[in-house]
Amino acid sequence: MALLDRFRTARPPWEDPDPAVRAEGVRSLRAQDGDLLATILKSDPEAAVRKAALRRIEDVALLKEVAASDASLREQAQEILLRLASEGADPARALRAAEALADPRQLATLARAARLFEVREWAVERIDDARALAVIAKSAPEPKLRLRALARVSDEAARADVALKSEHKDVALLALEGVNDDAQLREIAQHAKSKAAARRAQSLLESQQKAPALAPPKPPEPEPDEAPEARALREAREHALDSRRVLIERVTALPPDHDPAALAEAEAAFARVPPLEDPLARELQRSFDAALAVHRERRERDERQQAESARAASEAQEKHKAAREKAEQQQKQQQERARIQELVARAQTLARDEAPALKDVERAMRELRTALQEEKDPLHEKLKQARAALYPRLMELRDADEWKRWANTQVQEELVARMESLRVAPDLDRVAGELHELSDRWRQFSQARKQDAEALWQRFRTAREAVQTRVGEHLRQKAQQEQANLAKKLALCEQAEALAASTDWIKTAERIQALQAEWKTVGQVPRKEQKRVWQRFHAACDRFFTARKQDLHRRKEEWSKNLEKKQALIERAEALAQRSDWDAAAAEIKNLQAEWKASGSVRKSKADALWERFKAAGDAFFERYKERDQIAAQANAALREGLLGEFEALASAEPAADAELAPKIQELLERWRQAPALSGTKAAELEERFVLARDGLIEKRPEAFRGGDLDPEANRTKRAKLLARVEALAETQGGKSADAGASLAERLKEALATNAMGGRAALEARWRETARELEQAQGAWKRIGPVPGEAGRELQRRFKKACDAVASKKPR
Repeated sequence: MALLDRFRTARPPWEDPDPAVRAEGVRSLRAQDGDLLATILKSDPEAAVRKAALRRIEDVALLKEVAASDASLREQAQEILLRLASEGADPARALRAAEALADPRQLATLARAARLFEVREWAVERIDDARALAVIAKSAPEPKLRLRALARVSDEAARADVALKSEHKDVALLALEGVNDDAQLREIAQHAKSKAAARRAQSLLESQQKAPALAPPKPPEPEPDEAPEARALREAREHALDSRRVLIERVTALPPDHDPAALAEAEAAFARVPPLEDPLARELQRSFDAALAVHRERRERDERQQAESARAASEAQEKHKAAREKAEQQQKQQQERARIQELVARAQTLARDEAPALKDVERAMRELRTALQEEKDPLHEKLKQARAALYPRLMELRDADEWKRWANTQVQEELVARMESLRVAPDLDRVAGELHELSDRWRQFSQARKQDAEALWQRFRTAREAVQTRVGEHLRQKAQQEQANLAKKLALCEQAEALAASTDWIKTAERIQALQAEWKTVGQVPRKEQKRVWQRFHAACDRFFTARKQDLHRRKEEWSKNLEKKQALIERAEALAQRSDWDAAAAEIKNLQAEWKASGSVRKSKADALWERFKAAGDAFFERYKERDQIAAQANAALREGLLGEFEALASAEPAADAELAPKIQELLERWRQAPALSGTKAAELEERFVLARDGLIEKRPEAFRGGDLDPEANRTKRAKLLARVEALAETQGGKSADAGASLAERLKEALATNAMGGRAALEARWRETARELEQAQGAWKRIGPVPGEAGRELQRRFKKACDAVASKKPR
C-alpha cells in the first residue's frame, strides 16, 4: 500500500505538460509498449511528440492507419513502411507493409532492394513505368523476376534498351521479340552485352534485308475477277500465318515459371497448323523454334542450377556437420583440460594463501578427489601434488574452525543477553538500531559449538521476535507519520512547480519563500523519498530563482542598452534645439520622439531624469520654433548690422591704398545684396544707414573707385544720359506736349476728336511702346552705381519727376 501511495502522485514523462519532456519520455519507451505508443500517437496534440511515438512503432496496421489519416506524419509513416517492406524477414508482414505504398519511386526501390523475393516480385507487378521495368529486367539477379518485368514492358524502345544492355541471355533474347526497328536492331547487333542477343539481332536484320515481305503484309484487296478457288487458297494461307503468329506470341508471353503442359500444348497446336511452302511461313517457324529453344534452355538451366544448388547445399551441410562435431569435441576437451588446470591452480593458490576459507578448501579437496578418479592424462600427477599440498592446510583450518566455534559460543551468549534486555527498553528508535546491530553481529558469529548452537539460536530468535513486534508497531506509526509528511511536502512541491514559471517576480518570490519556511516545519519523510522529494522541491524553487536572476540580468543589459540609446537621443535633441533649419529640425525632433518611445525602459531611478532632459530639449526647440520669424528677422538684422558695421569701419578707418579699398568695398556690397531681405522700419533704417555709409565713402575717396562699378563720375554720366532720354520721352509722348493746366473741356474735346477719327488704337500702341521704354530705363537706372552728394540727389529727383511725367501721359 505504501509503495502504491508513493507512486500515485508521480506523473510519467509522456504525460508532462511540456511537449519537449513528453517527446523525451516517448523516446525512452520500447517497441513492446505498443498500446501506450498507439494511444500517444492518436491523442497527443503536439506533432513532435507524435513523431517521436511513430519512430518507436512497427505495427504495420497502425502505420497504415497513420499514413492514411495524419497528413503531418504520412511521409514518415511511409518511410517506416518502406523500411519494413525492404528489410523484413517475414514475407507476410513485409507484403502487408508494401501494400500501403503506391508511390512509383518507392515501388521501384522495393523491386530493386527488397530483402525478400516475394516483395520484389510483388513490386514488379505494380510498376507501370516502362523505364523502371526495363531497369529491373536488365539487372535483377533472379531470372524469374527479370522475365516477369520484361513481360510487362510493351514499349519498343524500352525492350530495345533491355536487349542492348542486359548481360543475361534469356531476357536479352526475349526482349528482341518486340523490336522491329532496323536502327535499333543494328545498334543491338553491334554493341549488345549479350553475344546471343547480338547474333539474334544480326540474324533478324539479315532476314529482313533478304525477305522484307516476311513481315505481316497488309491483306491485299481481292481482285474483282478473283476465282473462288484462288480466294479460298489465299484466305487459308492468311489464316495459317495468323495462327502461327498467335502461337508465337503465346509462347513468347509465357512466364519463366510456366506450366510445361502449356508449352507442349502450344507446340502441338503449331504442328497442327497446315504446312506452307512460303518464306514467311519458314520465318515464322524459325521464330517459333527460337521461342521454344529459349524456354527449354531456360528450363534446363534452371533444373541444372537447382540440382547443383541442392548437391552443393547437401555437401556443405555434411561438411558443416562434421566440422561442427569435431569442433565441439575439441572444444569440450579444451574446456575439460582448462577446468583441470584451473582446479590445480586454485588448489595451489589456496595452499599458499595465508587465510583461506575452510569451505573453499573442502570444496577444492572434493573436486581434486573426483578429478583424480576420472583424469588419466599427464595432469594426473599435478592433481596428486596439489592435493598433497592442500591437505595440511585443510587440517589446520578444521582445528581453527573448532577454536572459532568455541569463541563464537561466548559471543552468542552475550548477544542473547543483550537481545533479551531490549524487550523492555523504552527508547524504541534506539532499540530499532540495536536490533539491526545485534542481528548483524549474530550473522557474523553464527558458527558455535554444535552442542550449544541450537539452544542459543532458539533463545536469540525468541527474544528477537518479541523485540521486532515492538519495533514493527513503532515503525508502522512512524511510517504513517512520514507518509503524511510526504503528502504535505508533495503538495508543497506542486505549489512550487506551479509558481516556477511565474514572471511576477516580487509576489512569487515572497510566496516561494513562505513555502520554503513551511517546508522546514514539516517532519521527516520515508528515507527512500527524502532525496527525490527534496530534489523536486529544490528544482522548482531553483527554476524560479534562476529565471528571476536571468531576467534581472537580461533587464540590466536591456536597461544599459536602452540607457545608451536614450542618452544618444538626448544629445541629438539638445543639438537640434539650437538649429534654425526649422522644418528639417522639427521633423527630426518628431523622429527622435518616436525613437524615444521605441527605445524601451531603463532603471526607474534614472528614467525621470532622462525624460525631463529629453523633454526640455524638445520644448526648447519648439519654443524657438514658435518665435522662428522673429528669430530669423533678428538674425538677418544682425547680419546686415554686421555688414553695415564693417562698411562704417572702412569709412572711419585710416586711408588705405586705393587698390586695397576697392575689392573690400565690392565684397561688402555683394554680401549686402545677398543678405536676406528685411521688412518694416528696421529695414528702412538699415538701408538708409548703408546708403549714407556707402555714398560717404565713395564721396570721400572717389579715386579708389575709378574704372569700376562704383566710379562716381562714370555713374553720374550714365545717369545724366538716362535722365535726358526719359525727359525727352516725356516731352514727345502723344506728339504735342499737353499742358498740365489745360481745361477739362479742351481735353474732352481732344479725346472725342481722337475717337471720332479712329486714332485710339494708334494712341494706345504708342503708349505701350513708351511704357516699355520707361520700364527699361528704370531697370537700367537701378543697375547704375551710386552717385553720392547733392549732384546724385538732384539727378534722382529729376529722374523720378520725368518718370512721373511719362506715366501721367497714359491714355484714359
